[in-house]
Amino acid sequence: MQERILCIVLLIHGIDGELNLSQALVKTHVFAVLKSASTQVQTAIKDSIGGNNRTYLSEGAETSVLYVRFKAAASELKVLMEELESRGSRKEYAQILTDCHTLFCEQRLSLVQGVVSQRISEYAKKEALPSLTRSGCAYLMQVCQLEHQLFDHFFPASSADAATPAPLVDPL
Repeated sequence: MQERILCIVLLIHGIDGELNLSQALVKTHVFAVLKSASTQVQTAIKDSIGGNNRTYLSEGAETSVLYVRFKAAASELKVLMEELESRGSRKEYAQILTDCHTLFCEQRLSLVQGVVSQRISEYAKKEALPSLTRSGCAYLMQVCQLEHQLFDHFFPASSADAATPAPLVDPL
């Protein structure tokens, strides 16, 4: 909590010499929170799968674990991201905001990519090609929509540009 307050204070009041320090602190804090949220979600995925004789999450558990849990675990970033976005017209803030977008997309991709791959593999085992195509496309559209909604939750001003979360959804 104190680290978050310090980041916001330095971000708001940062002057030339302190701005580099505040940028480093903000990036460190954002990475720590996102990494912690990702770790919590990965643990929840393992717990959900571990007790069952399957290798993937059920669809209901998938949404709950990947989105609701992550949003709750990383909720403290919302205020900081809104502050960064409000200052995004200045070059130094635009760069740190871009770095935060990258950190967010990397963490989310590391969580979602394996789950998506497993789900598509399960479809491939059970369905003929036309059905697999329909199911797979519908599933990927749903995942991309949920990822965009999550991105919008943390970066409301940035999500208007569809290219911003592209590093996350393009590999899917």
